[in-house]
Amino acid sequence: MNIPLWSCPPSPEPSPHRAVLKERRSRHPFLFRIEDEYSQTIVDQERNRIATCYSNVLAAEAAIRRHSNNNTDPFQFDIACEHCKWRSEKPSPYISATRSPRWAFWECYSRLFQTGKRYRKSDKVRIVIVDASRLTHVEDANAILDTDTVPTLRRFTNMAQESLVFAIIPETAILSIVDVKSDVFREAVERLYPGICTDSDVVDNSFRDAWKSDVHRWKYSTRIGNYGLGRRGAALAVVLLDDVWNLDWTGYSEDKGNGILRTTFFLAEQILLDKFNFYTEESHQNPDIFHGINDYITETVEKRQENWHTSHELPVPELDVSISPNATADDTDIEALVTSLSNVGIHDEPKGLLVAA
Repeated sequence: MNIPLWSCPPSPEPSPHRAVLKERRSRHPFLFRIEDEYSQTIVDQERNRIATCYSNVLAAEAAIRRHSNNNTDPFQFDIACEHCKWRSEKPSPYISATRSPRWAFWECYSRLFQTGKRYRKSDKVRIVIVDASRLTHVEDANAILDTDTVPTLRRFTNMAQESLVFAIIPETAILSIVDVKSDVFREAVERLYPGICTDSDVVDNSFRDAWKSDVHRWKYSTRIGNYGLGRRGAALAVVLLDDVWNLDWTGYSEDKGNGILRTTFFLAEQILLDKFNFYTEESHQNPDIFHGINDYITETVEKRQENWHTSHELPVPELDVSISPNATADDTDIEALVTSLSNVGIHDEPKGLLVAA
């Protein structure tokens, strides 16, 4: 593999080498919220995520309107400081999420393995994938804490690439919810982060230590070409967006189809950019990684359509016309036969998905 890896987590200072990843995240903003049985955020029946300061959706939406109507900033330094303290149980108007899928994966298994200084072990962990472009108020936590008075919190929020969402993550902004213990997710994430699901030593005691060990494994143990790397990134993106892909393939429009393909492509790209620096002059001359992403997504479309057709084949009608073996055509009740056939129903053939170029 000739693509360089990021040697360490991002520093608080702007880096020109990570400018492409920052630009991609601003253009196609995804957030990853980690939840477990101890999460304090309210989840209602419609899957809305509501900050603990508010009792329901109406209260959260009213708070958003107040700030919008008064043109005031909902993010306050003191409240953000309290919110970002790991053990704080005070009601908060914010909901935490990360911009980094790499942090999200590590955080999930660090909770499950109870690595480092975690004071409790989680058993039920899930990732909520959010389209941040559908949120009203979201801000980089590190920017809110932009002062030397809270250096520990700033290091943490920078390492976690944490964003704060004000009041609510509405169901309409949620792309998918993934159980990180599911076999399909474990298989996909292990192909980019070997051992993370099964070995607490891989997760290690800190994100930085886990990062360094992962870089060493990829440099000296893992053998994979650029095309294969693209396929692995796409495979993980498809799994993370399973709720988006798990749909009724009839009535499938070109606009909707291309929207899903673009979302999956951009997520795959960001998953890989979070780990590999492949926007270099050399990688521009070798587009195999992008071919790998496109080919895997195209193949997945074809498989999903085929599986849908197979599982939704129209049943062969059982007709009971009760014709005597000795009857002639003149004796057959044609009206009964037509009625029986019409009751079966005629269905339009599902439209195929048009793959974006």
